[in-house]
Amino acid sequence: MHLKESPTRFVVGGLIGVALIAVAYTITGLLWGTLFTLLLLYEAWTLVNDFPGDTISEIIWVLAKRPMVPWIFGVATGWAIGSRFIENVWLIGALLFLQGHFFFQKQDAEVEIKDLKEKVIDQKIEIVQQKVEIKKLEDEG
Repeated sequence: MHLKESPTRFVVGGLIGVALIAVAYTITGLLWGTLFTLLLLYEAWTLVNDFPGDTISEIIWVLAKRPMVPWIFGVATGWAIGSRFIENVWLIGALLFLQGHFFFQKQDAEVEIKDLKEKVIDQKIEIVQQKVEIKKLEDEG
């Protein structure tokens, strides 16, 4: 693997990862701690490889474009909490944090540019309308 940046980034990231894994095992136990570790290792791999769109967040954003996925995820989370399948407050917080991906969608640059263009056009129309109103008032006066 060819490093594009300083190895310090990987050392610090690795130390943070080890600390997160230790905390996860301490708070959640063996099963959920192992699941968290696997997800963290996958996320670390996505950050160092050159494949676009493979982080956990980006995968959730792609899935969230289908309306049934957020609904099913919400119902499953509600059931897991309501039936006390998941009682650990830290796990509940993590699941609710993941649900934020469904509400706060990543916007493509093209969509943002289109929105900005529409706003500029709306502002230009408003300016022209104001000029017409001013002209009418000047003609009347």
